[in-house]
Amino acid sequence: MAGDDLDGSKNAGGGLLAAVKKVNMNEFSGQARDRWMELSKQLSNSAGSISKAKDIDAARDAFFYLSNATIDLHRAFGHVGSRTYYLDFCPMARDGGGAYWLQHSEELLNPYYGASMLHCGTVEETFTAVSGEKR
Repeated sequence: MAGDDLDGSKNAGGGLLAAVKKVNMNEFSGQARDRWMELSKQLSNSAGSISKAKDIDAARDAFFYLSNATIDLHRAFGHVGSRTYYLDFCPMARDGGGAYWLQHSEELLNPYYGASMLHCGTVEETFTAVSGEKR
């Protein structure tokens, strides 16, 4: 969305929706399973909305909810691998209410405004990978 690419955003939304459906529920138990069920529903609903968006504004609106669920997912489970993720915030997004998003680049690429304000925002937090036993 930072690139103002509706078709790319719709494809990414569809890809995420498919990926969420493929998650093996046997990997979760107890409270982790309950949390995943809650978050996966939010992820699926938002990704589905992005995949069907009629314009970039509708995609960005759905991205707000997807982003919140993704941040909650990360806080609950973390991530493995070697990538660092950055929690970014734009105070002007959503009519001045502000909005967060995660990205793997340290350079701010604002998905809520795209080219019109591509670098608006601040990095609020950094997330590094966790080892498998800490998840």
